[in-house]
Amino acid sequence: MQAFKKILLLLTEDYYQKEIKVIQQFLTHIKPEKLFIAVLTENHDYFDLDNFNIKKEIKDYLQKNLTISYEFLDKHSEDEIIKFILTENIDLSIMYNYRENNALDEYIIKFILKLNSNILLIPGECEEFTIKKIMVATDFSDYSREALEYGKYIQSIFKESQLKLIHIAAVPVGYHYTGLFLEEFSNKLKENAVLKMKEFLKESIPYEIHSVYKHKNVVPEILNIAAAEKTDLVIFGSQGASSKLDFLYVGSSTMQMVNIHSLPLLIVKIKEKQKSLLEKILLNS
Repeated sequence: MQAFKKILLLLTEDYYQKEIKVIQQFLTHIKPEKLFIAVLTENHDYFDLDNFNIKKEIKDYLQKNLTISYEFLDKHSEDEIIKFILTENIDLSIMYNYRENNALDEYIIKFILKLNSNILLIPGECEEFTIKKIMVATDFSDYSREALEYGKYIQSIFKESQLKLIHIAAVPVGYHYTGLFLEEFSNKLKENAVLKMKEFLKESIPYEIHSVYKHKNVVPEILNIAAAEKTDLVIFGSQGASSKLDFLYVGSSTMQMVNIHSLPLLIVKIKEKQKSLLEKILLNS
């Protein structure tokens, strides 16, 4: 796990004041050594860093509201930003998710798929980002372990926050072929998950284990529980235990989570595992 020493904040041209207001408490607590800022234009074709008026407005606003040194990026395209993140070894990229007609913004999808940094994704409707309750979704994979480390890291910074793990056991469609009733099979899954959780955890951290039918998706169940418990931040690995393709940056469950989230999400990636062809192409271009 790498501390959030280098952070890239991706602002949007029309909403930057609101976005800074929402994220400023997080940045003030985290205290990155380097904060880089890029501004996405309205048409999303490139990053507008030469617009003097926007730059001056953001600079003035930041000086009044954020006591952290920062640097504007002189980059103009998505590929340049992605290449910068790779070469500068950025620890965390922060961006906002504004849906139109319930559809995920195309540039968000590109960044989540391509970035090898951790990603903090904040829903556009979020008016305040205070961290009092942290939930880590786990399937006991390496990525889940990394997600847990980040959960502990953030809890150590936000001293009053609570940390909890959640595991959802999916009951397969053909469970009845085992001769067990649904409740019996579900209980078996939970008992097995408890044993795995005890192996997974080296310290005492509260956790919950739930079970759902296979045809009922695990992802909305996690988000429903998080929302019901008024969770402020959901943390999960970019890939799950079922994925064997470490060169992929995200798995299908991650994209489902991103598509339907209404809470801030921290998507955790393991950089050393994710040396993809994309990186080689970008770094050699």
